[in-house]
Amino acid sequence: MLVHLGILLLCVALNLDTGTADKQYSNYYDWQHKHWVSANEPYIGGYPKPEFPWVPDAPWKATQNVPIPPTSGAARLARHIVHNADWAVVTSISTMHSIRGYPYGNVFYMSDGPHSKSSGVPFFYFTPMDQSAQDLSQNYHTSVLITQPQGENCRGKKEPDDPRCAHVILTGKLKRVKIPSMELPFAEEAIFSRHPSTRNWLPEHQWYFLKLKVEQVMLVNFVGGPRYINVREYFWASPELTKPGQ
Repeated sequence: MLVHLGILLLCVALNLDTGTADKQYSNYYDWQHKHWVSANEPYIGGYPKPEFPWVPDAPWKATQNVPIPPTSGAARLARHIVHNADWAVVTSISTMHSIRGYPYGNVFYMSDGPHSKSSGVPFFYFTPMDQSAQDLSQNYHTSVLITQPQGENCRGKKEPDDPRCAHVILTGKLKRVKIPSMELPFAEEAIFSRHPSTRNWLPEHQWYFLKLKVEQVMLVNFVGGPRYINVREYFWASPELTKPGQ
């Protein structure tokens, strides 16, 4: 009798513990099904939320000249920064003989989609001639730094390292977009629409697309340390500044 009671109490405790992680988050707007979803409602499709091909034609057009979201909307702010960024710093573990094993960073064009669409997934356009590409071919784990000072809200008004000029660090695996695949047309539209000059880059350099498989989202937008955003919440949030209908 006591054994059964102990097992029952243990099960209840485990259920309570698994539910607390999501309860700290607010509701999300699910762009795939176009409705608001409770943070405590499990995602039917499993975790993480599929990224493609469910990128919708968004009813908004994000710009850099609008007021930033409130700091309480951490996931929306992170998506807003990522969508409005044109470049990012991509890190790797160097394979160069002189600095083998050292951290290495490089600047690249980036896009998570055309201005009218946002996937939350950073896409890049690489050549195997680049040192970062050579590093990542050996170890595709990376962290990508994306900063708000690129936008009008901070440029010339605050120092780039001022935490109020928010920045996002997305950590995960940087992998090639397969050819053919359902993701390829979106990757092409994402990069070529935001960075038209890339269409004319020398084909002899064997350019190819990569996407970041996001595993951690870290946001710094105020003093007091970073905020870690649930990856599911990040993808369910939209980069628009208010909830639909407000």
